[in-house]
Amino acid sequence: SLSPHTTFIIILPVIGLPALFGFVVRTYKLVRFQDYRPLGCNTWWTFDYFHFNFILGIIYVVILFTFGNTEDETNMRLLSLYLPLVMFQLSGQFILVRLLDFCGLRTPFRVSSSPKGSSIPSGAAVVAEDIIAVDGSCKAEFRAAWQARLAISPAAARTAVRMDWLWGVSGLSCGAVLMIIVFTADNPDIGFALAWTIPIVWGAIMAYVTTQIIKKTTALERQHFENDGVERRNVSSIALKDHAPSTTLVERV
Repeated sequence: SLSPHTTFIIILPVIGLPALFGFVVRTYKLVRFQDYRPLGCNTWWTFDYFHFNFILGIIYVVILFTFGNTEDETNMRLLSLYLPLVMFQLSGQFILVRLLDFCGLRTPFRVSSSPKGSSIPSGAAVVAEDIIAVDGSCKAEFRAAWQARLAISPAAARTAVRMDWLWGVSGLSCGAVLMIIVFTADNPDIGFALAWTIPIVWGAIMAYVTTQIIKKTTALERQHFENDGVERRNVSSIALKDHAPSTTLVERV
């Protein structure tokens, strides 16, 4: 039978190559085409906020698999940490931005389309903007439409904040429980199995819940726009600089 070390060498490319390919494609888009970059960013080295998180994730997965899977020993506890750490990474940032906003602080640096010194944006809204604009190939037009929607729609802005708390609290709680199991379970294989399955289940459940909440928010927005046609007509004027979206696109997002 194959040793654990050999087994992980075989399965690592299956897990890592799709993510690495996605990272390369994202990097190429952001470096090569200005339309994919955050609003107001004109330099080729300007990445969006999600891309920096992607880089951080690659760094610690390399560290975990380098030290957790050697010829002498396969440390199942270390190899169990990747997805719980991803949960901590994103969920922790969602909670952090809410606390910073509560304290009345401003962004200390650019956060995607939010320039330095602006009000603290919703972490969930930033991640959604970056993924849809780059990975979904909706480009700067979507970024501008998304910013406009958050600016004119109180329902959308409130929902974005709620998503920060919902994803943040649930992610940190689930990640903490998994960490405890990983380091305290007598059989490390149990912790490994749970750490690589529970986060996926959590993500699927949260995606479904988020979809239902957004549907309700969209219905409230539609009712609001129907009662006030002026905001709908003037949506484009709120978009940033040269990236004014069409009203049709704003309605879609």
